[in-house]
Amino acid sequence: MALIPQTLGRSFFAFVTLPLSKDGHPQTFICLLMFCIVESFRYSFYFLKQMGLEDSKIGRLFGLIRYNSFLLCYPIGAFSECLALFYTARHMSKEFPDKYSIRMPNRFNFAFDMNLFMYVMIPLYGVVFPRIYAYLLKQRKAYMQSLREKRQPQNAAAPEGKKND
Repeated sequence: MALIPQTLGRSFFAFVTLPLSKDGHPQTFICLLMFCIVESFRYSFYFLKQMGLEDSKIGRLFGLIRYNSFLLCYPIGAFSECLALFYTARHMSKEFPDKYSIRMPNRFNFAFDMNLFMYVMIPLYGVVFPRIYAYLLKQRKAYMQSLREKRQPQNAAAPEGKKND
């Protein structure tokens, strides 16, 4: 569910927003920083999981960082991505008004305005962001629950009257 809009958004950022953005906008740097922080722990955790190390101390540490870092990084990244999109659209309308746009008349009788599309994408973040964030919260809850359940059997296996501390 969250994979497609997230991948499309990041691809659009990488292939359209970044190349056309004006240098020196801090929101572009902040957005890239948030991507780097979240993705480095995400893929490191997946690597540890593939190696069968998700239950090791390092695996649990990376899992906790992976499932908690998005709480702060995702809203900051999404907000800075919206700002970058806005400033890039504004810059693009002045410097490259027809870049990636299709004007009429043409043989397909179809028009597409990239500037308009970029401005329309900004409020779409308001619709898509809560859904993806809720999905990530659900994944976090499931991961934290699995950590609790892995600790529970240790206490349940102790004989009655003697509990492990």
